[in-house]
Parts: sequence; C-alpha cells; structure tokens
Amino acid sequence: MSSLTALPLLAALAGLLQDPRARDALQVLARTGSDSALIVQAHDRPDDVREALRRLFVEAAADTQAGEPVAAAERLALAYAVAWRDSFLLRQVGRFESWSPAQRRLKVAADSLRLAGNDALGRAGVAAAVRDWRESLRRCERLSDTAGMGAALGNIGAAFYRSDELDSAAVYFGRARVFAAQVGDHRTEGNAVGALASLHADRGEPRQAAELYARAVDIRALSGDDREPRPIGTTSV
Repeated sequence: MSSLTALPLLAALAGLLQDPRARDALQVLARTGSDSALIVQAHDRPDDVREALRRLFVEAAADTQAGEPVAAAERLALAYAVAWRDSFLLRQVGRFESWSPAQRRLKVAADSLRLAGNDALGRAGVAAAVRDWRESLRRCERLSDTAGMGAALGNIGAAFYRSDELDSAAVYFGRARVFAAQVGDHRTEGNAVGALASLHADRGEPRQAAELYARAVDIRALSGDDREPRPIGTTSV
C-alpha cells in the first residue's frame, strides 16, 4: 500500500471529522440567529457549514416552494463569505436557487451518491464506491455542475490511489484540481494538490512533493482548513 495510507483516508472520505450536532445547530442559527453569531460560527466551523448547506439543499429540493431553506442557505453562505472572504459557497447557493425543481433534485441526488460512495468504501470496498462516484459524476455533468464534478473526480482518484493505480489516480486528481480551481473551490483544489503531492512522494520525487504539499496548505487555508493535506473526499456542496 502506498504512503498515503498513513493519512486518515477513511475518516476523510466518511466525513467523520464533522459533528452532526454542530451541523444541525448551524441550520437553526441560519434560520433564527443573528448575523454576527452566524459569522462567528461560520469562521469557527467551516467544514460544518458545507454539510449544513447540503442538508438545506435537501430540504429545498423536497419542497416545491423551498423559499425558507434556500433563504437560510443564502444567509449561511453569506456568513461564510464574510468570515473567510470566500464567495464560493454563496455562488453555489445562487446557482442552486436558479435551477428548476428537477435540477435541484438532480443536484441533491448527485451529492447523495457521493456520500453513499464514501460509506461504501469502508463497507463494500473500492469497486462499490467507484460505482456510486461515477454515477455522481454523470449527474453533475448533466447539470454542468463543475464543483460537483471536481469533488466526484477527486473521490475516484482517491479510489485509484487506494488500489495503488497511481497513473490513473494522477489523472483524476489533476482533473479535480482543474475543475476546482475554475470555480474557486479552495477545499477541493487543496485536497487535489495534496493528493498529487503524495503521488510524487510515492514516486521518489521529494522536491515536487514538498512544493505541492506547501501549495496545498496555502490553498486549503483560504477555506479555513488548517489540517495537513489529505486525499479528496470531504463533502462538497
């Protein structure tokens, strides 16, 4: 197994670093809390913001009116934009709001499949996970959802890495990096760059690995993530 296994791959893919209670609290705060309190929480828990937004999208997709959960999502994304000077999530909410009910359901289904793949990786293995991730990618392509495509590509890259298929992993991580950079998704881009750094390390290329690790840290810090670089797989809106 490659050196990447020293990193918390399964924890990252399953989103275990996120607290469900914190995500639920953010959803409540986005509906009823003050702007200042919401900004503080968005600054302190940027990972939870993304998952809270995903849950609000699920609510909105299930409601033909959907005004209330979309408004809460917009407040939460705006708080994140103020806290981190990063408008990526706000743009994602705006795009979701512009979609038809059918497109919203397709987005939610694509995200759900990506999460199902995360769960399948530990429960049923790489092949089962990749099936879900490829289907998630196809649905994102139907929406021209570049951010979702980048996240799914990163997941698939992590699966190839786990299988020691480094050339294929490099292709998918590289594509994920490009898509994420196009839409300003610092979290996914930083994950992709960190994964590529690990690939160079495995190939005995320490200089390139060190440069990419340093770049990954800088990129991820833009979205409030100060942890060490790890493979892609965290939930992305």
